[in-house]
Amino acid sequence: MPRRTRKFQSKAKTLDSQVQLRQRFIETGKALLKEAPGSEPSLRKIAEIEGYSPSALYRYFATKAELMYAIREDYLIRSVAYAQQRIEPLKHAEHRLSVGFEALVMFWVENPEDFRHVYSYRTPQDDVDAVGALIRDTSNILTAREFCVGLVRDFFLQQDIDPDDELISQLTDAIVVATHGVVAIPLGSPSIRYCPSELMARITIQAFVGAWRNYVSFIKSNRLSRRPTAAQFHEYLNTVGAAG
Repeated sequence: MPRRTRKFQSKAKTLDSQVQLRQRFIETGKALLKEAPGSEPSLRKIAEIEGYSPSALYRYFATKAELMYAIREDYLIRSVAYAQQRIEPLKHAEHRLSVGFEALVMFWVENPEDFRHVYSYRTPQDDVDAVGALIRDTSNILTAREFCVGLVRDFFLQQDIDPDDELISQLTDAIVVATHGVVAIPLGSPSIRYCPSELMARITIQAFVGAWRNYVSFIKSNRLSRRPTAAQFHEYLNTVGAAG
């Protein structure tokens, strides 16, 4: 149980102190989530623990849904920071792509409850403020997305291929969903014995890398546009499928 502070704390007046207080509310919410997995923290309880009136907390989070968005966002940003730290010394784009996505998987493997909080399908049916979407487009969420997009785009750019934005988005979606499935499926079916998540992640990522290398070779050998579109890639997939 998070330790309660003195009631009532003085109001945060500067921008810096307001940012710090908002983060304190988030951290207390996260601590309560860990204490009672499957529940959602009470805003009044969080305010009480931090030594503030509920009205003070409502200035930062008008509803429980707003707090849950913030908690999920915080976990997601931490996962990206974890991956960024591991690719920082790497120069080759393919290596950065592989290590970056493996690091994202391992962050969630090491923090399974955090993964559940971010990507859980459960929403409280009896709560009028139930969260519909799990996360929303905010500057931080978009930054996290751009980290993944950047890994994919750089892989192609290093090979002098510049896919259009739609294709890059689709390729990023595919590898994000596939690698996160390495975490989600074992968590969702704990009675089944899977091989280590790190190995599954490596196999999955290398399958993508191999397929994308083949596409690059196809473009170059057929002297096609080095700025392929999503439609052209779909045609390529149909060609490969028919040939197979």
